[in-house]
Amino acid sequence: MNKVVFGTGMVVAVLMVLTVSVTAAAASEVSFVPDPSSALPGETTNVSIWLDSTEGVFSFDAEIHFDPTVVNITDASAGDFPMGFGMGHYGNYVILGGVTSDFNDKPPGRWLIANLTLKAENPGTSPLNFNPGKTYLGNQIGKRVPATWNNGTFTCGEVSAGIEIDLRADGINGTIIDAPGYTVNPGTVTEDGITINNQTAMGAVVAYCQDHGINVDITMGAYGEYLIQIGDDPADENNWMYAVDGSVPWVGGAQYNLSGGEFVHWYNYNLHYYEEVLVTVDAPDDCVDGAFTVNIEVDPHGQEVYGVQYDLTFDPDVIQITNMNAGSFLEEGGADTQVYINEYDNVAGTASFAETRKNTTSGATGPGVLTTISFVTVGDPSETSNITLSGVVVSDPSAQELETELTHDSVRICAANEPPNASARSNHIYNNVGTVYFCEAELDGSQSTDPDGTIVQYSWAFGDGQYGTGEVVKHKYGSYVFSAPSYTPFTATLTVTDDGGASDDDSCEVIVYIAGDANGDGTVNVLDATMVGLTWHQTGNPTGVAWPGNEMADRADLNNDRTVDILDAVIIGACWGNNA
Repeated sequence: MNKVVFGTGMVVAVLMVLTVSVTAAAASEVSFVPDPSSALPGETTNVSIWLDSTEGVFSFDAEIHFDPTVVNITDASAGDFPMGFGMGHYGNYVILGGVTSDFNDKPPGRWLIANLTLKAENPGTSPLNFNPGKTYLGNQIGKRVPATWNNGTFTCGEVSAGIEIDLRADGINGTIIDAPGYTVNPGTVTEDGITINNQTAMGAVVAYCQDHGINVDITMGAYGEYLIQIGDDPADENNWMYAVDGSVPWVGGAQYNLSGGEFVHWYNYNLHYYEEVLVTVDAPDDCVDGAFTVNIEVDPHGQEVYGVQYDLTFDPDVIQITNMNAGSFLEEGGADTQVYINEYDNVAGTASFAETRKNTTSGATGPGVLTTISFVTVGDPSETSNITLSGVVVSDPSAQELETELTHDSVRICAANEPPNASARSNHIYNNVGTVYFCEAELDGSQSTDPDGTIVQYSWAFGDGQYGTGEVVKHKYGSYVFSAPSYTPFTATLTVTDDGGASDDDSCEVIVYIAGDANGDGTVNVLDATMVGLTWHQTGNPTGVAWPGNEMADRADLNNDRTVDILDAVIIGACWGNNA
């Protein structure tokens, strides 16, 4: 007994010592990963629930609350507690649960509880909160395992708007893309295994090419993404550069973020865009007649221009100069300027001009008009004149000559106005007097043409002393002309006038019978009713000639509404027995 008592006392003493000296284990942690999470409206994303346990765990139950106006938990899949796993959805919360596959505790460690699918609904932020009263871990002997359930946050972001740019790509042998007003949507584009932000200079052109079936190739070089090719011309391969609003950025196209409104220009560098000062003759695109103006424009492409001189030639038998005035190009920033040469010769067909800035050490860098030249036409219609630059010298602020690129132009005197061609027709061949029983004749001049301009006036004389205007007009005839055994048609005359003041006439016959007379014999009787019956419910063309190739229906359509029906029959009944 003493031995037993001694042994029991030792056990109790040891247990007491252990109880006093051992600290309780930290609680297990349950967290959302990633947290916070986010998506755009309509998109889905995956969020996992992870357990970092400090003791054995056999099962879990979780109730997760969220704001359904912002996000919805649409699906869940099991992790390391798959047996009996399921999800119940209750509007603004879901209930999850499951146990281990072997019905034994998972030892302390990191375990996946569940994978959730979240769908973003509307912009805003929603909590992902565990309900503490209905969320717990359990072990295999049925006791709860202490745990900290860390709530999360989900954000549904605003959808970024697309931006609008002007996009162009010029290869060595011509323009490949010319897309003013191109909308670049947010997101990314992947080409040749490289993913680029759409709303960058490179992303925009890659997205456009993919959308429009144009070949595009990119690669990753030592300094970032590199555009190899646009289109299929071997001459363009590995020769691409880009500019934004006429300037070449110092970053790669995939790193140049667009904000909207830019002109993004990709080009074969052998074309030498944006490296030379561009001096341009800008003449009217349309033909000229009388006085007109021509601008000499300069685009420095970001370089500093201090002075410009040029010579100009033109055909003095076609056009002549009346004045030449300095523009505002060199006045950029409010600078003073000095004009050294401003002269022209209408016998030789030449002009010369030279101007510099003064009292400043900087040059003009933005595009502008160097001079405006006033011309007048002296030649004959259809004659042309080239307007050609030569002797162009452009100086920088160090009195050094800059490289230039010249663009010339030409003008054409307007040709003598050719008259229009009038074409008149009656869209209903057979008409009735329309002042008592409704019937309108339709006169059509839409087939009239003008070979070198636009018809601006359509005038009609209906042949009964009445008049009207319009390309297509309707007219009620109040009388008829009958001389047994037939009617005499009216003659409607169309006069068309073009934008040059020239005119032309054409006429058409308009047959007008008494109301109810379909066969044109001057009497309303069963013969007319028979024609209506034979074409009952036939319909004509909604516009233009009403009954092409169907003369009987044209006659039976007494009210000219392009349908043979009871309304035509009523006219016959009301006019039964009438004679012309």
